[in-house]
Amino acid sequence: GEKLAPRDDVAWKREGEALVASGTGDQWHICDLGTRKYKDCAVRARIVMKDTYGGVQLQLGDGCEGLVVGNGTFVFRNGQGTGVNPAVKVPITGEVDLMIVRRGSRLEVWVDGFRLVEGLVDAEAFAVGIGFHTGTVRFENVRVRELK
Repeated sequence: GEKLAPRDDVAWKREGEALVASGTGDQWHICDLGTRKYKDCAVRARIVMKDTYGGVQLQLGDGCEGLVVGNGTFVFRNGQGTGVNPAVKVPITGEVDLMIVRRGSRLEVWVDGFRLVEGLVDAEAFAVGIGFHTGTVRFENVRVRELK
């Protein structure tokens, strides 16, 4: 139910409880969800992709990103990879259960229930962001749980 705040001109829309968008070009299309900022938390979503060639991500600002892309699963911090697992890539099934878990300056990326990679990230509080790179994407059941 949070307000959608796209960072570019891609139109995000609600379809029931899902968030849907389509975009082209050689860039990430990110949409922040509301203005509430989180520190230590878990963010999870079921993501359905159609022609999403570049990948998908969940983030807490540019300093804390978990990505599943064509060449693996990554933790990114301000444009730099800090952790990688090349074994799990954007799935040919077009669906993925993606979760990031941040505790302090460490981020874990979980795909389909498996913890795949961990890396260093910024620990500042940020709004939750969702994103994709080229194609059409549907983020279903996006949820956040603060960690104590």
